[in-house]
Amino acid sequence: MKTRSGSTITQQYLQGQQILQGLGALPQGLPSTMTFQDLSGNQFSLQVAAGNQPMSTVPDASTGQVPLYLANSGLNYWYFYNPALRLLYFRYAACNNDPNNPFPSFAASLLQTLDSNTVETFVLDFRDNTGGDANLMTPLITGLQQRAPRLLADPAFRAYEFINKGTFSSGMDDAMILKSQALQAGAQTQGSAQWLVVVGEATGGKPSHYSNVKGFTLPGSQLTGQYSTLFTGVLPGIPDTASFNPDVTIGMRSTDYFARFDPLIAESLARWNGATSAPAGNAIVVNGASFRVEQGLAPGSFASAFGAFVQTPDQVLVGGQPGQVFASSTSQVNFLVPATAQPGAVAISVRNRGSELAAGTATITAVGPGLFVLQPADPSQPGAVENQDFSVNSQANPAPAGSILQIFATGYGPLDASGSAPVQVILAGTLADVLYSGPVTQFPGLWQVNARITTTLTGQLALYLTAGNEASNAVTVWIH
Repeated sequence: MKTRSGSTITQQYLQGQQILQGLGALPQGLPSTMTFQDLSGNQFSLQVAAGNQPMSTVPDASTGQVPLYLANSGLNYWYFYNPALRLLYFRYAACNNDPNNPFPSFAASLLQTLDSNTVETFVLDFRDNTGGDANLMTPLITGLQQRAPRLLADPAFRAYEFINKGTFSSGMDDAMILKSQALQAGAQTQGSAQWLVVVGEATGGKPSHYSNVKGFTLPGSQLTGQYSTLFTGVLPGIPDTASFNPDVTIGMRSTDYFARFDPLIAESLARWNGATSAPAGNAIVVNGASFRVEQGLAPGSFASAFGAFVQTPDQVLVGGQPGQVFASSTSQVNFLVPATAQPGAVAISVRNRGSELAAGTATITAVGPGLFVLQPADPSQPGAVENQDFSVNSQANPAPAGSILQIFATGYGPLDASGSAPVQVILAGTLADVLYSGPVTQFPGLWQVNARITTTLTGQLALYLTAGNEASNAVTVWIH
């Protein structure tokens, strides 16, 4: 059996070999042979037998702050307001009422928080909500519909729905109802319908489907299951395609998960509009720090071209302009994007002594923040970050709370009047105080950001940057 990061249902099936055997994905009998793939693309097989060992939780909340979507896992719904980020986050994990916190009173409290605080980013997180009673959310949907004119009138406000492959049945219904109503409200007020943006991955079911699930437990095996009781038709403005699709596609990598990073939160705070055209050709060029294909290349930043080159490259042309080559092999060449490169699609030419070895296309963007990772194969993504005493930050060498971190990145955009690169540093969901942000003169392409840690953060924490409507990848730092 083969699996990949982000396949929520497959991850659940891995816990029950009898399910996999019943589906025909595994042969009968034990142990079972399962094939996995690591970050480098290498495949390996393990003999896996059933066991009764307790499940391990990764990442462990006792060793550092976890992202919001992994917090309060025992609750059907909850919310959190972050005044520094002006973020109101609502997690809707299941469409099931909690008798200890009835949804009508919960919705009233959430709406009161929205009314009485400065909220610029409102997140409604439906990821992995497999359904229940679609009508349960009616008080909140009605309250948001009543507030739509006011929300539409605020140019700083933006609401986001988070969905993924695990969003299903009534969970998907509620997400579609909100989106449909937002589209209608925007049309009626001549406002932007994009004030409610759906981000994430396509859902696990199509817009017209059966929902309002009921549960059951098999008497012999005690396995649980669900069945649907209601057919839901297509809502206005929602195409009846194979899935309910996001406006902006953002996937989750395993490295994001283990680094305690939620890219959907990060890109929502940055007001990201979606990926640029992916690099193409037989020379694939990506940000030299993050290696992420959805990012563009900033002028004057580090970039890496990957391919199968018959000779070692000694030159890279970006839109006909030579980039400075720092290191190369027959599979990778690291270079500096010309500072004069203009935004838009550009041709890439990888050469040796003037002869082209490979060619491709990439996109130049004004800014493209990427954080350097010391050990890319380490799932926790330890960052190229120095402590205040210039020692490398690590689990064995954490930074003191309240001290300064020196963060190394690439892809800064245009400098401001003071010669600084505008940036926000977000550490474990908290804004850090930026003391310096700008180029390292002796190393072209290198971006240094110095930021002070708050005194309340400890453990393994996710750190990322936002600049110019883009968020960087995340790295892990350790604080004590």
